[in-house]
Amino acid sequence: MSGKEAAGGSWNLWLAPNPSKRWGELFFLFYTPFWLTLCLGIVVPYKLYERFRELEYLLLALVSAVPSFIIPIVWVGKADRSLSFKDRYWVKASLWIMIFSYVGNYFWTHYFFTVLGASYSFPSWKMNNVPHTTFLLTHVCFLFYHVASNMTLRRLRHAVADLPDNIRWAVEAAWILAFSYFIAYLETIAIANVCGNMFTYCYCCGLFSNYMYYNTNVGYWMLWLTQSHVVFLDIIEETLGQ
Repeated sequence: MSGKEAAGGSWNLWLAPNPSKRWGELFFLFYTPFWLTLCLGIVVPYKLYERFRELEYLLLALVSAVPSFIIPIVWVGKADRSLSFKDRYWVKASLWIMIFSYVGNYFWTHYFFTVLGASYSFPSWKMNNVPHTTFLLTHVCFLFYHVASNMTLRRLRHAVADLPDNIRWAVEAAWILAFSYFIAYLETIAIANVCGNMFTYCYCCGLFSNYMYYNTNVGYWMLWLTQSHVVFLDIIEETLGQ
């Protein structure tokens, strides 16, 4: 086997065998640098947010999220050209993340901040006291998190395929929990540091350096993400006939 073939075989262990799913995951993966650069490479370091009001925050979120829907519609992937719109993977994935983000932001997160006594205070249009900006930004964040989860879990399944079933289940469960905890921890640290040092408008809460805040936030995030990672990989793949 040539080096090129070996490299291709190695990548195939990370990527979905279904062409539509593979194209969709790669699109979401390569789309991530766009909104990350916009938010964390331009808006944050240049402190543009200090001049933002409701409209500017909403426009930032729309510019970050809307192209993830528009691009696959305008530039249809080769794998999707023979599929109806509803059967394309990116449509199913986007719909799941949209529903998951909607419930998480407007209901689950609302309860979470009620428990901690925190609230959003940057200028924004809201529903259930949660800014629409966070819903839109959560969508693109979660697309990246879930694609990363898919790829790593898929690679892990290849690695443990020859092990007994009970060990495979234990390894997969441990990885999902560990990955969810890692993402939850990064989110918690990011919120605490960004809100305390840069986004003076972001949250109004005195608990960001509090032990209760870190543990409660990580716990909520881990439980929230764990259930979605399993659904996102298995149910959607089954829907596509993999």
